[in-house]
Amino acid sequence: MSNYSKLNKSVTGMLGVAIIAVIITIALIVMY
Repeated sequence: MSNYSKLNKSVTGMLGVAIIAVIITIALIVMY
């Protein structure tokens, strides 16, 4: 179960990074 919890945390972290990257990309597109 702890292994699944670790995997879940890493997936959530990757999702967070992806969402931040998308927001930055949209912000750059809107600025120009």
